[in-house]
Amino acid sequence: MVRMFCNEGRVDMAIGVWEEMKGEGVLPGMHMFSTLIDSLCREKKLQDCCMYLEEMMDMGIRPPGLMFNRLKKALVDEGKEDVVIMLTRRLEKLKTLLVVS
Repeated sequence: MVRMFCNEGRVDMAIGVWEEMKGEGVLPGMHMFSTLIDSLCREKKLQDCCMYLEEMMDMGIRPPGLMFNRLKKALVDEGKEDVVIMLTRRLEKLKTLLVVS
């Protein structure tokens, strides 16, 4: 349902379903995160994108390169280079943890 709402441009509904699923103990996977973050990025809701990306990485899920690059470009276009640097460093730490584990 999250993907369906995102594809229809109804991201607020997708977030509602997302939160309901999490409340019921259903954990999102990489594809669900990617779908939601991409949709939020298209709507220029970059703060929300970053929040879900942080949640994704907190769960140990590495974001797909294409999605991460789209978000970085959108952030740079908005003058948020500092956020790009912070997220890139965070991703590098996650990569290191995944390799070492």
